[in-house]
Amino acid sequence: MEQKSESERPLRVEHRRVMLDPPRFVPESLLVVTPALKDCGLLVTLTDREARTLLAVLSLLTADGRFEAPAPAVARVLGTTDRNAGERLRDLSRVRWRAESVVIEVPREQALPVWVPAPTVVSRVLPPEPFEEKPLELNPGAEARSPEESPAQESPAAPSRREQIYRHSRARYARTREEVEAQVLKLMGKDPQTRAEQDQDTARDDPAEGTAEAQAFQALLAFGVPRPTARLLLERFGAERCQRQAGWMGRRAARDPSRFLVAAIENDYDPPKGV
Repeated sequence: MEQKSESERPLRVEHRRVMLDPPRFVPESLLVVTPALKDCGLLVTLTDREARTLLAVLSLLTADGRFEAPAPAVARVLGTTDRNAGERLRDLSRVRWRAESVVIEVPREQALPVWVPAPTVVSRVLPPEPFEEKPLELNPGAEARSPEESPAQESPAAPSRREQIYRHSRARYARTREEVEAQVLKLMGKDPQTRAEQDQDTARDDPAEGTAEAQAFQALLAFGVPRPTARLLLERFGAERCQRQAGWMGRRAARDPSRFLVAAIENDYDPPKGV
């Protein structure tokens, strides 16, 4: 098969990435007609109908540089039916230029196949520096220091572009857990300050620290028993039974430990085997 360099190909897809303010990367791909088109023989090979079909495929270039040209999309471009567009694409795929089909059908598992131009028709050019339009500032408020002022062990290697993007995104958009929880409570109609005061009022009713009731109470909470239920169990059955049943939970296979423990205390279950 005859091999052609990129400079001899009639079309070229150039990939670019634009950075907006606020920082947001937007892919942008362009289809460029090269001077090779005038004497490469492609236009002589194609009929008017085939040339229009190829142009419709080329017009369906996405922003990130992919050709998404299923038959229905080509039909909308040409103003014809899906069946007619499919016939035109199949006819164009039978046209050989430089020992290859002009367009190639690419099947997809859960979608209609797409038609793409052959590599002999279109080449791809990547930019040498994707984000050179607007380089990132990791810490805009920090004063610049000369290499002599910076210790060698502080930055052994410059961070990659991907790491710069991650750091910039975290610094600009990340929030603390407390801020997120406060916002969620507000969306649910609960004031965080009121919630904290309620938790303090609830804690005042807990058993005094250092007592047997407090130890049993903490054991119940550890297995997911709600605070009001734990206080009620202590009042009705005493700290000794609650502590005993909680101590046996490690030898019991319970799908829902909190409900099982409540039932065990209320019914005073027998100890598990081996105890």
